[in-house]
Amino acid sequence: MEDARLTELMRKITPYFDKQLSLQDEQDFLQEIKNHPAGQTAFHKERIIRDKLKSNLYRPPHTEMIGDQIRNRILREKD
Repeated sequence: MEDARLTELMRKITPYFDKQLSLQDEQDFLQEIKNHPAGQTAFHKERIIRDKLKSNLYRPPHTEMIGDQIRNRILREKD
């Protein structure tokens, strides 16, 4: 029974972080996580992984800025 509950919580972690749960489902999920130590550990690990990915992934500037950068480089090369 305990393993089934943990499995269910772990299946809800990804949709929670991907903002795919309704507000009520989010609240229910967070309440379940508070009451389950192994669920808290899994939740914390997932949050750490996602935070590290966000901080370490290269994200190119906005496409509008790319056009300006290309234009500026071309103009500098002409001079």
